[in-house]
Amino acid sequence: MKILALDNVCKSFGGLQALCDISLEMKTGERRAIIGPNGAGKTTLFHTITGIYAPTSGAIYLFEENITRLPIHRRANLGISQTFQLINLFRGLTVIENTILAVQSFNAVNYTLYRPLSSYKPVIHDAEQLVAGWGFWEKRKAIVSSLSYGDQRLLDIILALARKPRLLLLDEPTSGLALAEIHTVVSKINDLSREITVLLIEHNMDVALNLADTVTVLHMGQIVTEGPPAMIRQDSRVKEVYLGTRRETKC
Repeated sequence: MKILALDNVCKSFGGLQALCDISLEMKTGERRAIIGPNGAGKTTLFHTITGIYAPTSGAIYLFEENITRLPIHRRANLGISQTFQLINLFRGLTVIENTILAVQSFNAVNYTLYRPLSSYKPVIHDAEQLVAGWGFWEKRKAIVSSLSYGDQRLLDIILALARKPRLLLLDEPTSGLALAEIHTVVSKINDLSREITVLLIEHNMDVALNLADTVTVLHMGQIVTEGPPAMIRQDSRVKEVYLGTRRETKC
C-alpha cells in the first residue's frame, strides 16, 4: 500500500521557487532519507507534507486519500507525526509528564477537564511503556531542562511516537549530537516497528545512508536523483550537488 504520494508538488514564496515538481511515493514500512545541501528545500518539503505550508500546485496523498487541502490537525489524526529541527519540549516538566501530555493529546480524555489526569490509568500506562522502552525509566522524574541535548532529542522522538503514527517525519534527528548520542538515536530508529513508515531529513550522510532503504537527493527545490544507498554513494550528480558544481535548472 502507498503510504505517501506526492504528484508534481510545487511551492513558491512570492518569486522564490522552493519546491519544483516533486513527485515521490513511499510504501508501508519504508525508510526514506531526504538529503541535500542547505537551501535545497528539505524542510519546506516536510512542512508541505504535514500541512504547515499549502502547496502552490500539485497533489499530496496519504494512504491514497487526497490531503492536499487538509489542515494540520486533520493530517495528524490520519497518522502523521513530526519532529522539528528545534526541539520543542515543556522544559519545566519531567520526562514522564511530557510523555503523558503527548499520549493524552490524541486520547479521548484530551478535552476532559473535570477529572484529574491521574485517574486515566491507560494514558499513564502508555506513557510509562514508551519511557521504559526507550531506556528513560531511570530518568522519568528528571526535569527536561536538566537532560543532555542528546536525551532531549530522544525525548522529542518519543513524544512523536506517542501518537502511534503510521508515518513518522524526523527533521534532522541527529543534529548537534555527539558521536555516542548519534549511535543511540540511529539504533533506536532502526529498532522501530516496520508498521511505522519513516521519512527523515539528515545532514549526516553516513547516518542517512545507514538508516534509509531509499535516498532522495534534493537541490534547488528539485529531485536530482533517488535510489538505494549504495547507488547514491556512487552517483556523480550527488557529488556535484555537495561540492556546489551542479547548476540550477528551470522549472
